[in-house]
Formats: sequence, structure tokens, C-alpha cells
Amino acid sequence: MPRNLWVTTYWAYGLVAASFQLTDTPLAPFVTPIRTAAAAAVMVYLSGAHIIAVIEKKRQQTFEPWTFTALALLYSLFIPPLILFGLYIQLSYISPALALWAYGLWPLVHAAVRLPQLPPSRRRRGTVLAHPAVWAAVLIIIIHGITTTRFSFIPAPDTYSWLIKYENTIPKGQLPTESVVHRQAYAAFIAAAYYFTALPLYTLLKYVLPYLAVTVVVPLWLLARQVPGKALQLVILLVPIAMPALITEFDISRQQTFVLLFLLFAVGITSETVRTKKSLPAILLAMPAAAGYFIHPVFRFFYIITIAGLSLVGWRRAPAAMRTSAAAAVLLLLFVPHLRPTAVNQMYEQGRAATVNVLRGRWNLRFPAHYTNSDGYEMSWPGAAGIAKYYAYYASPLMLVLLGGGAIFLIRRPALCRAEGRLYYTAAMAPLAAAAAVFLGIAEFAPRFGNIAYLPERAWPFFSIVALPFSIPLLRRLRYPERVGRILLVAVVLGTAGGIYVTALTAHTIPEYELRAAAWMRESLPDNAEVFSSSSRNVIRYHARKEYVGLPVELYSEAHPEPILERLAINRGLSRPAGPAVQKMADYWGNISAAARRQQDAALTQLANGETTASYLQTIITSTNGIRENLTTIEENQQEALRVTQRTIALPASPPTYIYYAATDPANPYITRPYAASFTGSRQETKFPALDGTPEYFQLVYADGLRVRIWRVRNTQPAQP
Repeated sequence: MPRNLWVTTYWAYGLVAASFQLTDTPLAPFVTPIRTAAAAAVMVYLSGAHIIAVIEKKRQQTFEPWTFTALALLYSLFIPPLILFGLYIQLSYISPALALWAYGLWPLVHAAVRLPQLPPSRRRRGTVLAHPAVWAAVLIIIIHGITTTRFSFIPAPDTYSWLIKYENTIPKGQLPTESVVHRQAYAAFIAAAYYFTALPLYTLLKYVLPYLAVTVVVPLWLLARQVPGKALQLVILLVPIAMPALITEFDISRQQTFVLLFLLFAVGITSETVRTKKSLPAILLAMPAAAGYFIHPVFRFFYIITIAGLSLVGWRRAPAAMRTSAAAAVLLLLFVPHLRPTAVNQMYEQGRAATVNVLRGRWNLRFPAHYTNSDGYEMSWPGAAGIAKYYAYYASPLMLVLLGGGAIFLIRRPALCRAEGRLYYTAAMAPLAAAAAVFLGIAEFAPRFGNIAYLPERAWPFFSIVALPFSIPLLRRLRYPERVGRILLVAVVLGTAGGIYVTALTAHTIPEYELRAAAWMRESLPDNAEVFSSSSRNVIRYHARKEYVGLPVELYSEAHPEPILERLAINRGLSRPAGPAVQKMADYWGNISAAARRQQDAALTQLANGETTASYLQTIITSTNGIRENLTTIEENQQEALRVTQRTIALPASPPTYIYYAATDPANPYITRPYAASFTGSRQETKFPALDGTPEYFQLVYADGLRVRIWRVRNTQPAQP
């Protein structure tokens, strides 16, 4: 336990508690920086530090400072949010007091544990600023400072969906109840950050949470200190910004971010277990893996492989009941379908389908130049340039160099590889080896040989992280570590530059002219306005704070107003001509009338020709009379339907309705992708015949050249002759 843990605890928790009283006072803006720093200390380190301190007391085992800090960070991120979620389940509300209780429980437990106090862990003396971990932390902060401030919107559509849910629930003391249970602990984490810092939820997700990437420097140092030379150490420490996909994922701030955090902590803590031959750090990974079930469904898989690793690392030491329970849990999850969690079951089904495709020769050797994902969307990266972009972004130049170098090293010096492997690849590495095999299978083998593309682009960053410790034997045996380290640093720079470049391109997905239009809509349109558009879903529903309704893109170039009005009038209260919908009703009645007339004629002919017996004669007469009566009604309804098409029908009043058009920025990177969504596709319309040419239906109320145009839909239409 660090020497000043209690002093820091008193100050941080005291500042957070005191700041609750200043939330609505004139002093609030001045104390916000201090309040945010104190909240970060409580949520990211202190609560977990007291958990690990209690474990130290119970086990009478002291962790060295870096290991203690890594475990404290990991437990702070995963355990208190789970407790807060549990309190919410029991009490049906959430509040600042409950959040403080969930995070303040562990210092109280630590103080109450009556066991001999262990001596504080020793700290090695040295210049802090010269430490490679400090350099790495500063560089990570700088890079994320560049990427998060490059534009003012969040670069992921699904993050907006969660943000809207959070803003509609957390300030009211609730969590988004419509979300599934394995997402709620993350919502509890967001709620605690909101209560502790008093920052807007948008600010938290956009500008604060991306800096969680800095925390992984600590566990990565547990890995980096095993290789010689500061250059190689810096290469490992800079992994969060060496992989372009990781830069983007941390900037997005969603549940998957915690998956990446767990993996990065797991590789460092597992490597510490291998180095020290002490199994406790690896065993302590089980609790965050279990808590992660309530953050993201993929943690179910991590929990299974962590339990498997526990059985290998500490199986003999564990009580018989614990061993039996762990084995039974794994067997049930794997082999009993109705008990298998959804995510694991889905992976099982995908794996089974891939195996069938492999055996039947249904391969796709063109992957990733051509492939369709498991949801049926084409995600191809055609051509040599497309393939290069795919692997440079998702796998990263650093990992490609390490994989290539490892393959060459294995081929040229197999005996040395086996010798190093016996020393390093112990049972503690089994969970990481299992994870690496699964992720590599999902990323490469399943889409290529099994023709099943189940998120292969997400599997590559996961594989790159869990495969990192397996490069340690290679890096430790280098003849010129500094020279190789400088080469690998070039790969790091290329990956970082690629991440910044992708961020610069992402800025064009929501250009400034759309944000200006959103600000105008937010200020000028009625609060209950409905905005129809073929794009810009998050611009309208979040930045403009208006109701978004989808609109087919081809309607912008429609020459006549009727098709547009028909689309708008579906479940909307516009006064409009009846149009094709009622005409189809008239056609329907006409078809029924013709069928009834044919049936009547056939029955009369059959009766006239004597083709029926006396027993059926009365039945035919009754049926014929019924058909005649129904035919009269049908013909009347047909005529009424035809008359309806010639006049205007007045529907109930609707909210103010608008049509929004925004041209696609030519630099938008998604316009070259093969799949279609509300944020993809190229919209470069120059003429709007119906929208601009029929002022009796549509009134132009906002225009930014041809880049953005907004029309108000008139609710009263002239009657049709």
C-alpha cells in the first residue's frame, strides 16, 4: 500500500463531498477543475486502491508499487460501478449520495479490517520525469488532446444513442431501463462521473473519458520493463496510440472502451504473474472479468477464459468446492444451450457455421477485398490499396512488424524459441493464448475459410493486444535492442499518424455547415418540430434537439409534390389529397367485385346446366343470393373509394413539419464505402423541383447555398377539384 494513501483519500473524498454543496452556487465554475481532479482520483484510483489494500491485509502479501497501482486502477474502473448498479436495482433510483456511498465503501471497509498493517511498499528512487512511463503518458495525453479537439461532435452514431438515453434518465435519478442488463454498470459509471464532476454528459463522453487511455501506461509498464532499452520500452508503452483503431475507440467512449481497458490491464498483470511466479495478480483478474458482464457482453467470454486460467494457475491451491464450481460453470456455459449466455451462444453458432463452410469448401479467399458481414452488409475493401488500409488501420504497422519479425525469428532460430518459450509461456499465459487464438480466428480464419465475417475488424485490435506479451521472448533476445527499438518507434509513429489522419477525415462526416444549421434549428424551430431527412440523424436529434424522421433520398429530386406528401403523411397530420393509398383501396374493391361476379355467373351456369343434385340446389341458391347482396355492397364501396380519391381529406393536426437536406462533404471518408447508412452515401443535389417549385406546399426557411436547405411543410393544402 502506498504511504500517502489515506492522506490522499481524505482530501479527494472530502473535496468531492464538499463540492456537492457548491453545485448550484456562483462558486461552481471556479471549483470545477478541482472537483474534476478529485473525482478522477476517487473513480479511477482511490476506491480500487483500498480494495487491493484490504486484499493485501487478508493475504498478508504486499504488492510492489506498479503492480499495486495497476490492480487499483483496474478495480476502481470495474467494481464500484457494479455496486452502484446493484444499489439502483434495489432502490430504483440513483443519486449523488448513492454514488459517493458506492465509491466510499472501500475506504470504510479498509479502516474496519482488523488485521496487522503491512509495511508500505518500497518505492525506487529516481527522476520521475526521466521514466519512460511518464514520457508515454504525456504523449498519449497530447495525441488524444489533438484528436478530441479536432471537431466538436462525437465520431460514432451509437454513442449518440447512448448519450440521448443518459441525458433523459441520469439527471432524473434513473438509468436507461430499456437497455439490457449487461450495459447498465457502464451507465452507472457515467452517472457517478456526472454527479461527482457536475460536467455535462456530452463533455464527459467527448472530452474527458478518452483520457482513460492514460491509465493503461501502468499495466503496460509491467510488460515493458521486461525488455532491454528505453526505446523498446517506449514502444510497448505507446501501444494505445500506436494502433489507429485504439485511438478511435478511446475517442468514441462507449462500452467497448472498457473491453480494451480490461485487455490492456490483463496483459500487463499476467506478465507480472509470469515474471514473479506469484499467481495472486492473475487470480485477481477474475473479479473485474465477472463485473464486466454488466458492461459489455463480450466479458462473458473473458470470464470463461479467466476461470480456465485460474484453474491452471492456482488449481491445486483452490478449495475443492471452488474447483468443482468453476468446472461446472464452464461446462454448463459451453454445453447447455439454454444456459449459455447470448454472446457466447452467438459465437458458438457462428463457429459451428464456419466449420460447416470450411468442410464444404465455401471459402472466401478474397477477404478482405470482398466480404459481407454477419448482418448482411457488404464491408469490402477492394484493391491492394483497400487491403493495405484495412490492415494498417485495424492491425497497425507495429503489430504487423512484430508478427513478421516473430515469424522470421521462429523459422530461423527454432531451438532458441523453444528455450525461451519454456521459461515464459507458463500456465498463467493460457487465458491470453486462448483469447489470441479465438480473436485471430475471428479476424482472419473465419471470414476467409469459414465465410463467416463476425466483426473481424474489431477482433484485430483485440488480438493485437493479447498477442503483445508473446513478443517478449523475441524482444529480450535481440542483439541490438536500441536499433530495433528505433525501427519499431517508426512503426509507432506511422500508426499514430494514421490515427490522426483518420480523425482528420472523420471531421468531414459532420461538416461545420451542418452544425450551423443545427444551431439555427435549435433556436428557430418549434420545440415539437419534426424534421424529415435522408441523413444527419444525430445532427437533428441531438445537436438540433428535434424529432428525426427518415426520408428516402430520391424524394429530394422529385418533380411532383404528391409522392413527398404521401411520405410525410404516413402517421402525420397533414391535410393532403388521398393519393395512391386510397386508389389502391379502390383497386382492391374492384378485384373483389370481379371475383364475386365470376363466382355468381359460375353458380348460375352450373344450376342452369343441371350439373348439380337436388341436395345442393338450395345451397347454391342461398350462396347466389348472398353473393348478390355482397356484390351490391362491394360496388357501393368501390364507388365511394373512387370518389374519395377526387377530394381532399383532412387529418388531425400534426406537429410543425420540416424537410432537411445537407450535401455530403466531398472529403467524407464514408462515401467510398460499399455499405449504406444515414451517415454514408454521396448527396450532391443541385435541383429540388417539387420542394422549390411548389410554394403552396413547401416554403424554404433556411439555405446555406446548395449545402444545406430546410423547407417548412404547409399543413393546409388547397382542395383538389
